[in-house]
Amino acid sequence: MISRDKYVPVIKCKAGEFIALSKLPEEFKDEIVPITDLVPNPQKKLEEHIHSSIGYIQRWDRERLIYIDGYMIQDNDIMIHRKRYMEYIFNEIRKYKYNVIPVVSNISNPDYIVQIKNIVEKDSRGLCLRIFSSREISINDEIERMMPRIDLGFNQIDLLIDLQSLEILSPDEILNWQKEIIKNLSYSSSWRSLVLTGSNFPINLTKLTANQIHLIPRKHWSAWKQLFESSDIERFPSYSDYGISHPLMSEVEGIPNASASIRYTNSDEYYIYRGRGTRQHGFEQFFEIATALINSSEYFGRDHCYGDEFIYRCGTERKLKGRLLDWRAVGTNHHITVVVNQLRQFWRDFNAVRTS
Repeated sequence: MISRDKYVPVIKCKAGEFIALSKLPEEFKDEIVPITDLVPNPQKKLEEHIHSSIGYIQRWDRERLIYIDGYMIQDNDIMIHRKRYMEYIFNEIRKYKYNVIPVVSNISNPDYIVQIKNIVEKDSRGLCLRIFSSREISINDEIERMMPRIDLGFNQIDLLIDLQSLEILSPDEILNWQKEIIKNLSYSSSWRSLVLTGSNFPINLTKLTANQIHLIPRKHWSAWKQLFESSDIERFPSYSDYGISHPLMSEVEGIPNASASIRYTNSDEYYIYRGRGTRQHGFEQFFEIATALINSSEYFGRDHCYGDEFIYRCGTERKLKGRLLDWRAVGTNHHITVVVNQLRQFWRDFNAVRTS
C-alpha cells in the first residue's frame, strides 16, 4: 500500500535514475515509492538489456517497495531461459527477496496480462493498475474494462491514474481535469492506494535556445496542491510525477548528441541550464553551466543533496565533468529531494489546518 503522504516518482529503468535513488539518505528513501518503466534499448539484445535492467533495480534497497512496468517493451515475444521477460525479471528478483509489485495497464496486451497474473499468483502482493488517460478517454470505462481481465479485489490493487504529458495544457485546464477525474472516480475509497501522475516537462530540449536559462512552471505540482482546496472530493491521491523527464522515451541509447544541460527543480519551476551538443562542444561546458547555477539565487547549496554536491564540485574544482547519465542522476536526485521536502511541509500544513 502507498500512503497518501508518500511521493511516487515514475522513473525510466536506466542507470542515471537508479544512481539518483541509491544516493538518497535513508530518511528520504522512507518517503518515496518508485515506479520504474522498463525502456527499449535497440543497441542491445533483449536478454542483455533485461539483465542490465535487473542490475539497476537491484540498486534499490530490497526491503523497500518498488513497482515495475514493462509496457514499453511488451511487444517483445522473446523467451529468456524459457520464461517470458516479465516473469523472468520477477523470477530473478524473487531470488533476492526484493519487495517488488508488477504494473498492468489499460494498454497492456493479452500476453502481458497473463504474465502479470502469473506473477501476482506466485507473489500474493497484488498489482498496480495504471490507467493511461487523455481528455477523450473515460477512466471509469477503462477501469470497468480492465477489472475482469485482472480478476482481483480492489483491496489488492493500487490505482495509478497517468495523465501523461500535460505540456500543452494551461494550469487551469490541468486543475479542472484532475478535479473531474478524482471527484467522479469509481470505487474511490476501495482501492488499496490511489496515485495521480503526469508531467509537463518537454520531451527534449531541442526547442530551447542554447547557452540560456529556461524556466518551465511545474504545472502538475501546482494543480495537485489545489485539489486539496476542494471540499467535495472523497479521497485525495498521492502525488506522483516523472521527475525531470517527459513520460515518453526521447533519446536513443548510446548515440545521442545531447546538449550539456542541467535540469534543476525549484519550488514551482524547472530551471534548465542548456548548453550545446556534447559531441561538438564537449563536456567541459558543464564547468561554466555549474558555475552559473552555483552563483545564482536558485541554487539550494552543496549540502542539500548528492546532486547539489556534484554540481558544486563541478563548478568549483573544474575537474568533474561527468557523463550524461551522471547529470541525469544529479537532476533526478535533486528533484526527488525537493519534492520530498515539499510534501513534508505540505502535509504538516494540511494536517495543522484540519486539526485547528
